[in-house]
Amino acid sequence: MSGSKRLPELHGKKERDLFESEAYYRAIFENTGAATLFLDEDASITLVNNEFQKLTGYLQKDLDGKKWLDIISDEDSERVDKYHNLRMINPKSAPRNYEFRFKKKDGSIGDAFITIATIPGTKKSIASFIDITERKKAEKSLMLSQERYRAIVEDQKDMISRFLPDGTLTFVNEAQCKFFGVDKEPIIGSSFFDFLSVDGRRRIEEFIKSISKKNYKGMTEDVWKYSNGEMKWIRWYYSVIFKDKCDIAEIQASGRDITDLKESERKLKESEKKFRTLAETASDAIFIADSSGKLTFCNDAALSLYGYKKGELAGKQVEMLVPEETRLNFEKGFERYNIDNKYTFIGNMHEILGLRKDGSKFPIDISLSTWKINGKRYITSIIRDITQRNESEKRIRFQANILENVWDSVIVTDLHGKIIYWNKGASSIFGYSPEEAIGSDMALICHNTDKKQFERDLDHVLNGKDCVKENECMRKDGSKVWMDVRVTKMLDSNGNLAGFLNVSKDITERKKSQNDISAALEEKEMLLEEIHERVTKYMQMIADLFQLQLDIEHTNNSESLDSKSRVKSISMIYDGLIQSDDFGIIDFSEYIRNLIKGIIDSYGVDENIIKFDITFDSILDIYTAIPCGLISNELVTNSIKYAFPKGINGKICIDFNRDDYGNCVLTIEDNGVGFPEGLDFESTNRIGLKLVKTLVKQLNGTIDLVQNNGTKFQIKFKELEY
Repeated sequence: MSGSKRLPELHGKKERDLFESEAYYRAIFENTGAATLFLDEDASITLVNNEFQKLTGYLQKDLDGKKWLDIISDEDSERVDKYHNLRMINPKSAPRNYEFRFKKKDGSIGDAFITIATIPGTKKSIASFIDITERKKAEKSLMLSQERYRAIVEDQKDMISRFLPDGTLTFVNEAQCKFFGVDKEPIIGSSFFDFLSVDGRRRIEEFIKSISKKNYKGMTEDVWKYSNGEMKWIRWYYSVIFKDKCDIAEIQASGRDITDLKESERKLKESEKKFRTLAETASDAIFIADSSGKLTFCNDAALSLYGYKKGELAGKQVEMLVPEETRLNFEKGFERYNIDNKYTFIGNMHEILGLRKDGSKFPIDISLSTWKINGKRYITSIIRDITQRNESEKRIRFQANILENVWDSVIVTDLHGKIIYWNKGASSIFGYSPEEAIGSDMALICHNTDKKQFERDLDHVLNGKDCVKENECMRKDGSKVWMDVRVTKMLDSNGNLAGFLNVSKDITERKKSQNDISAALEEKEMLLEEIHERVTKYMQMIADLFQLQLDIEHTNNSESLDSKSRVKSISMIYDGLIQSDDFGIIDFSEYIRNLIKGIIDSYGVDENIIKFDITFDSILDIYTAIPCGLISNELVTNSIKYAFPKGINGKICIDFNRDDYGNCVLTIEDNGVGFPEGLDFESTNRIGLKLVKTLVKQLNGTIDLVQNNGTKFQIKFKELEY
């Protein structure tokens, strides 16, 4: 009985628990915040919550007998059905989450993100999804915006890139890759600063440091140098993309190749500079006026020509530069120019009168040209004072009257070389009368071998080159005459080539004198060579006598050896002169080297023991070279003989230069034992030092002895002038 009483109580408790559990899960089901539904094995919808009804518009009763695929959009129904069938076979084989499009009751289509799974132990499924329609619209708009942005950026000819504040590139367009010759993928993640010069990098770093909400845009210009040396100018525009507050997300850089612009600016500046230089240095007066005739520019020559000071003509009318009788034509000309852009003065050279500030009139040549800049028209006037030219023309007309009386030959030929004018000077020189010469060609007076050369001379002149030469011509009697000939073009009054002007002078006597002088000069050169040869022989004979004395005495007699060395030094001077292109000067540096070599050979110096340092680079005239050579011979010989006793090692330095005052400075020093104590070189009787002092005196120079770790003689003098 007790058991039968307890059983109903237990049964009642299960029912209550079940009821409570069902109420608990229904509350969850209804309040998940997501649209939720249950599906049978055949995908029939068995239960939906309130969120589902709000999202789709379907009530529970509307869904009776409907299947899951009935609310799926047509383009997604096949995929969703496939997932359902896979889930019924193996729940793990179908995705739990995916996006799909669904049909609302009102016929509109929405986007959803679903989470779906089978209920354990059953073939039923529970699914919950959230509406992502707005998100999808936003993503689509964002994608469209990005595609548009990317299309715009990629289609840009300008370079566009984005980078982080540390320079790391996050985007570059094709234009930038093409400009720098790089591939897009590898450079993403590299540094934007790599595309800048050192100076450009410094400027962008300064800009980044200065970025704020008020200062978020910048511009720099930079020069990029390619590996082949080509230079390109780039103008970079920077714009900062901010995160929240003032944090920098990225920096967008837009670069434009402005090399052509820079080149144009350079050319414009050069053009302006050239114009300014041309205008300010031109001898002609230059005025610029606007279309109303108001002066906007005049150069210094214009102010000087018209007698005005700087600034006095600014803004004044150009008509004030011409006299009253010409002014009316100017005013009418400008009026017409402003109406139909025509002015008879423009494009032509005109001779009119100018009017100076002091009221004086003077003849001028004026040429006008027009140009336009920024839609405004201007007229440039170039004016030249032709007072002197008019006077010259008068003189030319006067000179033409006396042309017949000049003694030089004046011959004019036509374009074919036929003589059309023959003056009295030509008759006097060549023996033909004008009647005999006119109508003939120039072969009349040309030497047979020069006829073709004459034709070549005419072609030379036709090509715009001068023809000035000496020709051997032929007189009527067959004798020859040398002429100094100048052939130029003859122009008619319109500037067209009309013929050739041949002006020549009889230089027969001068040529004879030149030949006589050349023969005399050649004779003198032969005589000079003969004298040199004899002097050389005499010098050698004296040197041989000294050597003979040394050989007879069987000793190296110092005085004989020194005398032989002196003779040889003078002989070498003459050898140098005869080899020089100028008999008055000698290459002293080469002479000294040869002299030292001769001394070394004469005294048997071992160059491994005594070394020589010679610093010379000078040309001297013969009057300076001889005493300098003898001084060098004496002092170097003394160093060899006395500075290094017992074969000690040493060095002898010979230096010749010019100081800041133009003095010649000859220095000979050694690092030997030094000048003997107690020996005064100023009063010594040694022949060598006395000779040195005499030669220094001959040079009007001074000699100093310095004794410091050896012996140093320094001679200063001015090069002798004769």
